[in-house]
Amino acid sequence: VQVSPSNGVYQHFIGGMLHAPHAGIVTFFVPQPLYDVYQDNGGIDGPIGAPRLNPVFYGDNYVTQSFRSGLAIHDDLDTAAAAEIREDKGTISIIKDYGNTHRDVLIEGILDTFSEFDIYGLSVNFASGFLAGEVIEELIKRLLKREGGKTILRFVVRYSPFVGWVFTGVTFTAAFYENKPLYDACIAPIDTEGMQPAYYCGRLAANAAISLAGIGVGLYTKLNLYGVVGPGAKEGKRKFFSFISSNVQWLKIKSGFLKSTLNQRSQFSAVMNTLDDTMLEILASNKSVSTFIKDPPSPNTTRGIVKSGQYKGEFILGVDESYTDELSLYTRPNQFDFTTMKNAGITKDGFFRIDNTTSEINQAIDTYLSNRTYNPNGQIINPDLSDIEIAFVMKLDGSIIMTPRTKEQYLPHAYLAQGEDVISAGVMHIEDNGKLSLWNKTGHYKSNVYMLDVVKEKLKSTGYEVNIYKYPQK
Repeated sequence: VQVSPSNGVYQHFIGGMLHAPHAGIVTFFVPQPLYDVYQDNGGIDGPIGAPRLNPVFYGDNYVTQSFRSGLAIHDDLDTAAAAEIREDKGTISIIKDYGNTHRDVLIEGILDTFSEFDIYGLSVNFASGFLAGEVIEELIKRLLKREGGKTILRFVVRYSPFVGWVFTGVTFTAAFYENKPLYDACIAPIDTEGMQPAYYCGRLAANAAISLAGIGVGLYTKLNLYGVVGPGAKEGKRKFFSFISSNVQWLKIKSGFLKSTLNQRSQFSAVMNTLDDTMLEILASNKSVSTFIKDPPSPNTTRGIVKSGQYKGEFILGVDESYTDELSLYTRPNQFDFTTMKNAGITKDGFFRIDNTTSEINQAIDTYLSNRTYNPNGQIINPDLSDIEIAFVMKLDGSIIMTPRTKEQYLPHAYLAQGEDVISAGVMHIEDNGKLSLWNKTGHYKSNVYMLDVVKEKLKSTGYEVNIYKYPQK
């Protein structure tokens, strides 16, 4: 075994040469039909350089191999002529007129492919002019720096109005044979998930460039792992990814994206597009971020992230806009069924509260139990079957406002909060064992189940044991 000063280790055999760029990397083989010409031109430390891919045989009569210098050796086995050294260039023409309309989709595909290789913190300004080839070259530099490679890559992505996107510098073997599923998706109509073909063209370009750099090809057979669709989703994802600053953050976010559906990560990304830079930075470092991606907050009610204080990092929820006809009622006394409920002894002026000076949880529970006829028979109470529940909201200052209400009475969560933003909302039940059960049942604020955690901690401080359950939102 011999060691090259800059190209790893290699060993000569009668049938050719084996080469490994460095420990842990797949071994490349230079076969005898190409080996003599390769050695005659300096071998691994010569102008041809180290192999980039293993040889590709076309039947029994042709073989070609690409090297990290940008050169390739070809040999027609049916002739006695020596193998030829050529510039390793090819063109894949995508016969689709995407134009600049879908350039953001193309770049999304490029960035997502590099994300698979754990290159994070990426940001490309879609609004400004760019050359996709320059984006790829910059990302390749990051990847090579991490891998310890030194390849200088010449790669061009340009738009031709008569042909479509043309990727110059992509070998046919690297792009067509190793990435055929991407190629097929690139030239196909919009797929069943609603992804534009330009997304897969971007992935194809990035995958081919990564292959040219000698690092490998795409890590996954699934075509769409990070892509998003819908208004604001692409821009939101781009903004959010640009705030990832550590491996710890990236691995959590990556896990969320890989385990999410297209709709889930698209909704999460759309919400990200509504947040400011400080909020995005806070969210990127949240230990539960992967959960948020798989169970995204509602874009109809999410108003932001708490930036400081005890509840920093909690989502801020506002009233769903579909309830605009009620907005003027939330601050008025004796609206909805409040008067009927008060006269029946189910609620009271100001409702029941838990704050820094008051804890009325026991009074609310007593009222709930004295008016409940539903019998759970030792089972967890089904909130759709129970005849009474305790509706609650947690306001931005951490105070909890709550009141029992029966199925026949309408008193919305937004009325408890007087129309203000909250950090949690839902309903509470008391189980046979005395434990409290919290459910994220609310149409006005559309609280996710993980938004109940902060309420659980507050209630535990009053001496109760608390369980949390996910309510099947309609």
